[in-house]
Formats: sequence, structure tokens, C-alpha cells
Amino acid sequence: RIFAVKDEKGIDVIDIKTDSILSSILRGREIKAITVDEQRRILVVGEEKAIHIISLDTFETLSIIKTIEETKSIGIDSELGMLLIADEEERLTAIDLNTYQKIKEIKISEKPVSIAIDQQLHIAVIAHHTWGEGDKEDEEGKKGERGEEGEKDRDNITIIDLNTLSIIKTLQAGKRPFNIAINPLTHEAAI
Repeated sequence: RIFAVKDEKGIDVIDIKTDSILSSILRGREIKAITVDEQRRILVVGEEKAIHIISLDTFETLSIIKTIEETKSIGIDSELGMLLIADEEERLTAIDLNTYQKIKEIKISEKPVSIAIDQQLHIAVIAHHTWGEGDKEDEEGKKGERGEEGEKDRDNITIIDLNTLSIIKTLQAGKRPFNIAINPLTHEAAI
């Protein structure tokens, strides 16, 4: 199955064998992030200030988790049963996927843009970017609002131990990290 976000306004569930739309869910919602937990057979969808837990079998909403700030990225450690939510206020919230209750909040540096999780090592890697002085650009290179006077771009990654929910380290990253992925065979992250 493919879960396609259309114009950030809802999700189409597509069967790739038959090339047909099985369901359209969360119509009219501005989708910020999406991930799947195959073990629990759930789709997790982040929107402005809520996380939707949706059954992959029925496409019904199982739970809605309210968030304080806008969701920027989400990730799941299936074995630990943990959902991670990064928001625009430099906060990472860990949620228990069995109870949908908050486990812990972790203050992270800078603005998060992406989360990747190593399912074997139980490590989360979060890419951050804070715009500095000068014109900001969006993902398509369009000029946007200006950074704060005298501020420089800050680009880094934070590595978090999911067993202890503690920050292992923060490292400098290349210019303007936008996305991150971890190779499950080599445990290397690509930013």
C-alpha cells in the first residue's frame, strides 16, 4: 500500500497492485508528517496540532493525540512501542503506542525538520535547521521571511538513546539539512 498526501489536504490510501484508491482519509486536513507501524498495523499522521492513530485494517481513527505546537516530524520505534513527535518549539515528545500516553518530553536544540530511527539500535537521529540572517528560502528555493538580525544558520543533528530517552550528542550537519534516513544494515545516517 501507498499512503499519498495530496496537496497537504488529506491522504489517499492506494493499492499498488491494482493501482486503485482504497480509501481517502483526513480530507481537508493539513498533513505535516506520516509514518507506519507495521507491527501494530497503524498509520500515524501528524497535522497542525494533533496526531491521528489510524487502523491499517479499517482506516478508522483509533486515537487522536493533541499537541501543543505544530508537528514538524514523527518517527516510530516499533519494538519499544514508542512514537516520537518533534514540534516547532524545539521539543521531542515520546508517546507510548500501547496507551497513547506521554512518556517524556525532551528539550532539543534548534528547530527539528526530520526524524529517523534505527530500529535495531533504538537510536533516533533528528536533523535541525535554524535560519540565520538574510532571506529565508523554503524547500523550493522561494524567498520567504528574514532571519533575525545578526543570527547565523545553525545546522545540526541530535542523537537520542530511545532506551533512556536521553540525548547522546549533538553534531554539526551540512548546510540546511531537510531530511534524514538511516540504513538499517549499516546503521549509517544520510542527511
